[in-house]
Amino acid sequence: MQTGLDPSADSFDSAVMDDEQPPARMVAGALAHLARHMETGCPRASRLAILLLAKVANDVQADAHLREHARELVDVLERDHADIH
Repeated sequence: MQTGLDPSADSFDSAVMDDEQPPARMVAGALAHLARHMETGCPRASRLAILLLAKVANDVQADAHLREHARELVDVLERDHADIH
């Protein structure tokens, strides 16, 4: 998945790239970005939400139910992002 993000852009972007975050924190961050995207249409917020949700979806430590729903939301957001561009 290519997002074109610069991980050094700000401190939160660096946290997005940190694999040590627990799934609950990544989901909380994804929801915050998703809310920003829904309110403003910001494509960067959508890409950040996708990054975080993809990490949750691939985290074997996360609950299987949570991983499944994270994958579904990534698919929806990627389709939405593709429709815009």
